[in-house]
Amino acid sequence: MNKKCLIYLFYFSLVFCIAVSSHEDKIITLKNNELIGLPQQYQPAYLDIQNRLLRIKSKQINFSPCISKYFPDDNQFDIKISSSWYHDLSIMPPYISILIQPKGKDYSFDLLFNMDTLKPFEIKIVTKESNKVTSWHKVLNDKK
Repeated sequence: MNKKCLIYLFYFSLVFCIAVSSHEDKIITLKNNELIGLPQQYQPAYLDIQNRLLRIKSKQINFSPCISKYFPDDNQFDIKISSSWYHDLSIMPPYISILIQPKGKDYSFDLLFNMDTLKPFEIKIVTKESNKVTSWHKVLNDKK
């Protein structure tokens, strides 16, 4: 390969890596059951953990037992919520992620819901096996 071709290849790789790594979920705040940080097209938005209910705009779901089981009954967990609606929608729908971390445990649950339909499309169990090893186990993977 000539030098000019290698330079083009290097720049293409650099631009591609920057574009791929530039996407980051937006952190969503939960305050008095209100989800704060979503754009207007997904407002109003609420998550009522006590009653296992998610509402975004005019859609609402009550979590079925197969989803509710990921929320510990003793309410001893931390929750992190993030979302993305500005990525390539041919790859993944606009989503909200609810990460549930039971206190004192080495695992967490990541629940992804399509924000347009509220259909769960990905559920992962994340286990931290050591300081250097984390494993993801997909329970549900349905991006349709």
